[in-house]
Amino acid sequence: MRYKMLLVACAVWFNFAQAADLVGFTEEFAPFNYTENGQNKGLANEIIDRITAKTGLRVERKVFPWLRAIEGNQALDNSLLFTTVRTPERESKFLWVGPFDNCEIWLIKLKSRKDVMANNLEQAKQYRVGAPRGSAGNSLLLSKGFKEDKLDLSLDEERNIRKLYAGRFDYSVGMIVPHYAVAKKLKLPVADLEPVLRLEKGLGCYFAFNPKVEPKLFQRFSDAFSDLEKSGELEKIRDAFLN
Repeated sequence: MRYKMLLVACAVWFNFAQAADLVGFTEEFAPFNYTENGQNKGLANEIIDRITAKTGLRVERKVFPWLRAIEGNQALDNSLLFTTVRTPERESKFLWVGPFDNCEIWLIKLKSRKDVMANNLEQAKQYRVGAPRGSAGNSLLLSKGFKEDKLDLSLDEERNIRKLYAGRFDYSVGMIVPHYAVAKKLKLPVADLEPVLRLEKGLGCYFAFNPKVEPKLFQRFSDAFSDLEKSGELEKIRDAFLN
């Protein structure tokens, strides 16, 4: 059964590829990438829009829960995965274009949870921490010695943040700006979010390409990104979404 499901999935990814030079697998992760009224929005999507306008590359974007997006990228050579934090564990699994933000990863709590008090990483390990399954935060917690039975893993960022506000766990792990953006979208009190411990400094948010991507396609995308960076256009796009 699992083999048949894999064949079906591969056929679906193959069909995506027929209409595009590249397929971009992504998730709902505001303000970096999200959909609104059926349109692709956010910082990363705006960068892709500028790159396609400059190069003529056709990039078909598909939005899935993060683990499904990873599977799609692994199954299709000419594809990219975004927004992807460049962790040491992921380094050799992709070809990288970026960064377009430093994407520092924090432990975040609710100000109203006066019972949750950790002044350092070792103290934080006694608490339950929420994260989207397969996320950079998920892998970083494990690499820093957090026990699996202390983790509460969700399918996506929205579910994770709903659970934080519902008191299902004590800390959430991730980037500050997306936490604010998702809380605002869900009409939850953004002012109650409190970043308290930086888990990792500036690993960076990137476009992560399947390592088997056609070199010419990768180079066209990478060169166009570099042009945006050198011209100052990238900084203007970033400021529009993150400031």
